[in-house]
Amino acid sequence: MAGVDQLADSAVMLKCRFKVKPLEQWGIRRAYLRRLKYAFDQKGIEIPFPHLTVYPGAPNLIEASSGSAAS
Repeated sequence: MAGVDQLADSAVMLKCRFKVKPLEQWGIRRAYLRRLKYAFDQKGIEIPFPHLTVYPGAPNLIEASSGSAAS
């Protein structure tokens, strides 16, 4: 069975439970995730990922917000 467990800022968390034979859980998990990714691709659903944008030469925000600069 599968279902929505949580709605986050940029994610929908699904929870699934399968009954499998001992030591087959890892192969079943990979097969499930592969099928889920394929289904998402077919529907045009993108999987979000966290990212960080770095701007070279940007002022140090910690020093700028404290109002004091090193002399």
